[in-house]
Amino acid sequence: MLKDYKMQRKNSRQQPTPYRTHPNYAAPHLRQQPPVRRHRVRNILIALVLLLVAIKVTTLITSRFPSHISEIKSGIAGYCLDDHHNAKTSGTIVTSWSCNGSAAQAWTVSGDIIKHGSSMCLTAQTNNTIVANSCSGGANQIWVSAIDGYENPATARCLAVPSGQTTKQLTSAACTQLTEPSEAWSPLSGAKLIPPQPVPVVPAVKAS
Repeated sequence: MLKDYKMQRKNSRQQPTPYRTHPNYAAPHLRQQPPVRRHRVRNILIALVLLLVAIKVTTLITSRFPSHISEIKSGIAGYCLDDHHNAKTSGTIVTSWSCNGSAAQAWTVSGDIIKHGSSMCLTAQTNNTIVANSCSGGANQIWVSAIDGYENPATARCLAVPSGQTTKQLTSAACTQLTEPSEAWSPLSGAKLIPPQPVPVVPAVKAS
């Protein structure tokens, strides 16, 4: 009898405690769940902040550096600034031609210079015609935004489609139709004409 009792106690000690009654057991609904929703909301907020920062940085960069434009469109619908036959030689006439995305219509506006290729610049000639010449940095190659068009400050004349005749060589006109299709271009450069500042008048000092 005593032997049977000792055997029962020994067997009871060896049996593991059922996991559901174990002191460290926690029911599924009482277990701590990972904060998935909080993490997801936090990640979304971080992504939005990064997106806003990226937009701000992009805006600052584009406002401080030259704009690179693939084509310059005339105010006459469907026509673009065009280096005739994409010749890329000095004296090549510049026209307004049907926009076609070709290399002849690839222009870069950098500050107050309008470039075609790496070395040709839009140039106003003394006979009021427009050509592409080798870039020299001369005053006749400076173009600034004026209302809806481009003005060459040295001549005070504006880039124009003569009498609205497309495919004709462009001219520099009197800047009287800057809101009209023949003198309107887009997009415009960030360079603008700075009006001359008045010279301060210093009162004369009377001799004592």
